[in-house]
Amino acid sequence: MPTKSTINPPSASEGEDELESKEDHHQDPREETPPVTVNEMIQGTIAECPSAALKFRITNPAIVERTRKAQEKATKKKGGKKRNTASSGSKWKVPPESSNEEGEEEQTQPMKKRKALTTKDSNGDPENSDEDEDEKVSIPLTCYIYIEHPAAPRVTKGKISDAEKYVQKGPFVLQSTDSYSTFLLSISGAAPCPVLNIVDDKITWRCQTPGNSPCMPLGGRTGYTAMIDAIKAKRTGQRVVIAMMPPPKKSAEKPHWDVDDKENVSERDFDYGELETSTTDDTIIQQRKKFNEVAGPLIKELKAKYPIGNHPLFPGMRIYTDKSTGWNWELTELKLNIWAAHIIEYLFF
Repeated sequence: MPTKSTINPPSASEGEDELESKEDHHQDPREETPPVTVNEMIQGTIAECPSAALKFRITNPAIVERTRKAQEKATKKKGGKKRNTASSGSKWKVPPESSNEEGEEEQTQPMKKRKALTTKDSNGDPENSDEDEDEKVSIPLTCYIYIEHPAAPRVTKGKISDAEKYVQKGPFVLQSTDSYSTFLLSISGAAPCPVLNIVDDKITWRCQTPGNSPCMPLGGRTGYTAMIDAIKAKRTGQRVVIAMMPPPKKSAEKPHWDVDDKENVSERDFDYGELETSTTDDTIIQQRKKFNEVAGPLIKELKAKYPIGNHPLFPGMRIYTDKSTGWNWELTELKLNIWAAHIIEYLFF
């Protein structure tokens, strides 16, 4: 006779194991098995985040082939050359194989060069590094000084040349890194004149080339910096500037006693005689004097050959008689000078 089996109640540990096994069998239905292929991963990503998938364009070989055929047809219609979009030299790049449900084409453009970042100070201006300061190079510039003087009166019309308007001084070499004070000292040495006598607020400048360059006011240190920058921008051989200025101020009379600090007293004074111009009367006198020196001996010979009263019909006159025609001509002072001038021109020119 079979014995009765005793049924023991399940223990607490066994109950917990059964609950855990049931929970393992009842997983969340929203959880899916992990994707195996790349296409499944992409499709899963699109299903979960459709808004994020819109940021990317995916191509596959089929889409690339359709795009290539469409481009070839368009090229034939335009009469241009065929362009292979799948070639390595084309700007159309084919990404790795992937699926695209929308059938869109991806066009990857070459990356743009990133601009070098520059630091700025508190004022918003770019800071200059120590390397930039070390790279500053001194460029030699040539400078001429034109000092104004009154032009001499002219008989003929026309434009007055610089030689008639200015007394030219210099040149001297000025470095692009020199200060405004060094520039004034160079003018003082070229003039020559004391630095304090220079009327620097009246200085103007222009480039030597081209010849029709406008005159610009120097205007102190600010204008000096602008002048240096303008001359530096020119090519080598054309970095020449002309500075125009009024005559220096006349120095006060020097004391008759000895001065202890002799270094501060300039011994160089400007020669104001260069600014003096001769008038028309002075020019005529100089020309007359030169003519008398050359034609004087010839005039004396003519007067000796044709003395006063040499013709009986014309007493008190110098007469020249043309033997071929029998005509008589009076030899006045003006005619004797003209005759002598023609003789000089015939003999020496």
